[in-house]
Amino acid sequence: MKKFLTVLLAVVMTATLVFVGCKNNDEKAADPESVTITNTQTTLQAGEYTLTAEVKPAGASQAVSWTLVGNPLGVKLDGNKLTVAATAPNESTFRVRVAVQTDPTINDTKQFTVDNPPAPAIEISTEAELRAMELDKNYVLANDIELTDLWEPLGELNNPDDGIAGLGLSGTLDGNGYSIKNISMVIGTADARGYNKGFFYKIEATGVIKNLGFESLKDDGEGVTGLGSWNGVITAHNYGRIENCFADVQAAEVITPFGSFIGTNEATGVIENCYAIGEIDAEAAGANGSGFVNVNSGTITNSYVLDTSVTAAIGSNNTQNANIQKSESWMKTAQNYKDAGWDEEVWSLVDGYYPQLKHDGFVAPAPKAVLNITNTEEYLDYNKEEERTLQITYALSNVTDNSVTYALKEAVTGVSINNSGLITLTEDVADGAKFTVVVTSVEVPELSAEKTFTVNRANLEEVVEIGNLEELKALIASTNPSDMAKSYRLTADIDASGEWIHTGIAPITNKTEGSESATTPFTGTFDGNGYTISGWKGGDAGSHLGFFGEIGVGGVVKNLTLTIGAQNRYYGVQSAAIACVNRGTIENVKIDGPGKIMGAENQWVAGIAYNNFGTIKNCISLVSLSNDAAPITVRGIVGINEGTIENCFVDTTVTGITQALTTADATLDAACIKTTEQLKNADLYSAFDTTVWNIEAGSVPTLKNGCTAPATGNR
Repeated sequence: MKKFLTVLLAVVMTATLVFVGCKNNDEKAADPESVTITNTQTTLQAGEYTLTAEVKPAGASQAVSWTLVGNPLGVKLDGNKLTVAATAPNESTFRVRVAVQTDPTINDTKQFTVDNPPAPAIEISTEAELRAMELDKNYVLANDIELTDLWEPLGELNNPDDGIAGLGLSGTLDGNGYSIKNISMVIGTADARGYNKGFFYKIEATGVIKNLGFESLKDDGEGVTGLGSWNGVITAHNYGRIENCFADVQAAEVITPFGSFIGTNEATGVIENCYAIGEIDAEAAGANGSGFVNVNSGTITNSYVLDTSVTAAIGSNNTQNANIQKSESWMKTAQNYKDAGWDEEVWSLVDGYYPQLKHDGFVAPAPKAVLNITNTEEYLDYNKEEERTLQITYALSNVTDNSVTYALKEAVTGVSINNSGLITLTEDVADGAKFTVVVTSVEVPELSAEKTFTVNRANLEEVVEIGNLEELKALIASTNPSDMAKSYRLTADIDASGEWIHTGIAPITNKTEGSESATTPFTGTFDGNGYTISGWKGGDAGSHLGFFGEIGVGGVVKNLTLTIGAQNRYYGVQSAAIACVNRGTIENVKIDGPGKIMGAENQWVAGIAYNNFGTIKNCISLVSLSNDAAPITVRGIVGINEGTIENCFVDTTVTGITQALTTADATLDAACIKTTEQLKNADLYSAFDTTVWNIEAGSVPTLKNGCTAPATGNR
């Protein structure tokens, strides 16, 4: 009997527990309404922190997801465990976002500030101490240092192409207003070519060089010599910060590309308030040249290079940039630097001299007379009546008599200038004609300034045909605003697999989040005419990249197949195959591999355009997308969409991507994300133009070569 009662009691208890459990399971959690990060400590020293958040109302699920906004240096996040490294820059800020797992649109963001005071700087006063620097420590110069022997780069070789991370300056070198003089380096020989070299092999992401001059003698054989390319005076690769520095180091018999300041400014690299004036006499320029830098994927602010000392601003593809390349008279005009906000506590800004760094005992020189042509235009458009004349303007300081004379440096057909400095174009002037204006002081005849202008009289309604890689590269390298408004049409397939093209047409110059833009967006028409540009390699771990940087309002890119080159070398933050920013129309475009579009350092990438404010329609993307550890930031069509997407398809079999946009859109995803087999269904393409596309059952559509009827007036 006792045994029976025990069994009965157990059954009753079990039934009761099951009943209670069923009742709890039937209770539904409250819908989340808000989430708040509850950490009150927002100034963080090096260490590990636990992030906390509260979802309201109280009955709602507290399950949340944490992410870092951007890619702050020295900060990592694993779940809700936040780690601030000792290398995180002092006083830098970063943001953390929390989102409700069941509804990511309910989220909160909080900003934190790093409190990592730098270690005291070690004073350097001799050449031996300079050569013995430990790259992870902080140093300050006590005086100018004159080198007595050839300089060997500090650190270890950095070569991202071969997967060599190298070793560079991760601490700070503060010149304190002084200079390292008599720099002499041999960067390569006939037996061993020199690559990726500079005073430092590399500046790490936490590395800083500031308030420092780099100088060489000007005798033959001084400065940088040797058979090598992809080198720079200060460093081969800058991932960190260089501010308030100058380089006056000559280079001779080097092979381009060569940077008179640095080699490559990487995506995290910052160059601010710096200049370079050293003359670069380089061999084998070809498509490359000498520049302020070889490649720029980072930020260059208020920094300049003497235009007669290098061939370009960006040497790797001879990219001209009037914001960086300046005349001698401009660079010796103090007001230009004052307008740019250079710190006069750091710099001596005196007319007639390049900026000079201040240090103990420095005495500023007396001002000299300075003459500067102030016209900002570089192009005259003959097609517009009001632009067939141009008044030359100038600034002349530190003289009694402000009068000048005007002249053309050389006679140019169809161009004249009168005694008042008025340029007039006549119908005889040729499209692309260049002329140089010389302005000379009457009081100081040896003082003069000159500026070169280019005439554009091409009919913007004409279609410019592109039939080979060199013609395509000329458009990519163009800084002529009128070129960004013309119509172009391919006349043949173009193989770009042998080229390393770092930027596209109308590259992004303003990388401010939310207002990314090009100096001059592409507002013309680029008609692929059914042809293919194959093997395209761009990016180099930069940012805001695409075949176009920005397609502006009214711009059209159509009828084009673009294949990404092998080696997975098309990549970068906020990048995509066709454009970083689209405000126009992208239609009838197909994107394919074998390469990938990769997110640099696990950042955001998309298949067609990253930021879309325009229209994307009738497009197919078969290219693989990757950013290694964070697939949530990889999207099949666009990253940020405020425009229109119609009849576009992404191969999920190849890409592994299941969302068309960063913000999930179930209807659009279902319509756009297809398997390879589904993409071979001809019925899928009922809205596609069959005069442009070959559409057959059992295969993915291809574009028809020569699908656009030739227009009149081609040139």
